[in-house]
Amino acid sequence: MSISNYTVILLLLAVHFSIQRSTPDSPTYRAAVVEYGPTEYHDDYQRTMDESAEKYTQYIREAAKKDVDIIVFPEGGLNMLHFPLRSEASYRATFIPNPSEKVIPCINESIAVIGALKKLSCVARENQIYIALNILEKEECGGSHCSSDGLLVYLSNVVIDRNGAIVLRSRKNHQFDVMAWFNSTETIELSMFESDFGVTFGSFVCYDIMFESPPFNLTRQFNITDFVYPGGWFLGLPFTSTVQMQSGWAYAEDVNLIASGYNRVSTGHSGSGIFAGRRGILTAVQPLEPCNEMLIADVPKINRANTSKQIQQRQREDHPGISNTDVIRRKQYRRSSDFEHLVRGIENFENYTTKVISQVGYSEETLTTNNVTCDFKVNLTHFDYPITYRIVAYDDIHVANAKNILGISTCAIIQCVNETLESCGHFEEISTMFDFIEVEATYAVDENVFFAPNTLATDMLPIEGWTFDSHIRNGKYTASIFLTAPVQNLVTFGVRGRIFVRDQITI
Repeated sequence: MSISNYTVILLLLAVHFSIQRSTPDSPTYRAAVVEYGPTEYHDDYQRTMDESAEKYTQYIREAAKKDVDIIVFPEGGLNMLHFPLRSEASYRATFIPNPSEKVIPCINESIAVIGALKKLSCVARENQIYIALNILEKEECGGSHCSSDGLLVYLSNVVIDRNGAIVLRSRKNHQFDVMAWFNSTETIELSMFESDFGVTFGSFVCYDIMFESPPFNLTRQFNITDFVYPGGWFLGLPFTSTVQMQSGWAYAEDVNLIASGYNRVSTGHSGSGIFAGRRGILTAVQPLEPCNEMLIADVPKINRANTSKQIQQRQREDHPGISNTDVIRRKQYRRSSDFEHLVRGIENFENYTTKVISQVGYSEETLTTNNVTCDFKVNLTHFDYPITYRIVAYDDIHVANAKNILGISTCAIIQCVNETLESCGHFEEISTMFDFIEVEATYAVDENVFFAPNTLATDMLPIEGWTFDSHIRNGKYTASIFLTAPVQNLVTFGVRGRIFVRDQITI
């Protein structure tokens, strides 16, 4: 091939990539998330990583053909969530260069990073795409806090840019499992990077989303509006299934959350989506069976003035719902067998204040517990016995594990399969119809409080057609959610809050 012909080909490639990329002036950028569960070879850890890196490569190439700017893979996707013993970490984890150095592992042979990271650096470079992934990281250390091998080991997010350079490293701060031996940084690190299409992204790992830091440091101090979020979320009912919780968090903070989930339903892990703040859900999936799939959406950029408010007040506005039900894989699960492979946690309602909704028609009730007052207005047009609904209120601590005791506050309507409290959190598809619901939580103080909308239907996805409002008035924090269209198959409808001053956290 002549030099002139080769030059023409390079120019054509450059034109192609310049067309497909979003720019700082573009109103949107294109994102992809992969719902993914690796083939887990517990006796051959390297094989799991090599196969995952190859599958990642296939998704990346497919995404690049569809003009995706950034693709996100889940927590544990390369390494699997069945983590190795601490004694094995020295050869299964990798060193990660400081993002400020913008090292390109693909072309820098002197950098001691694991083979999968080198490979994906090259794939990002070849396909001119941002890649966000999660990997075991090791770091040399000294002093009494170090292990005998002289290493700290983190579960870290990494972002690779279009040139193959590492531009972000985000270490997990909060471990869900008390048995997890991963280290956390002595002080919270705030991780962010600026893309070439004019969006600055923040990042944190899975369970970190439940805490004040780092998420709210990023949203409220640095005004970060977009997040890459690899997760391996464990399903909880009726308040913390994956898409339900993540979409509510993104909506309340009015940020874009690009969330990729680990798929292993046999241990309760599934759910991915692209959530556009107050614009609602762009695409999401909550599988009840093993699957690997990629979701793509054009994400509207968010522009707003900087703010350092502790609580960002939002005006009431219509929730757009989900305009394309095919996009979120909305299904109806009518048989109990649909859930037979799905492991999930069920909330214990023993310490909740509750009352059964006992009549068809309009009713108003108030429940008060500790610092929260829950006001309910409900209009029921039909009951489908023996299924019942309860209004519930809670304001206390929740013992997640020995490392994390969290302040939780909840006002909600929940489905129960009969009149016993033990049946709440389980659900069935039913014909009970709600024409109207209003749930309002009034909290006695206004500092270190965060409430989000919390809704769920029997297909394990959020309900459509509601509005949400939060504000501070007379030293009290109020959050309200209103149903704007009749709904059947309701599992959960209300608001759920975090009271950060009650947290007892061991890092």
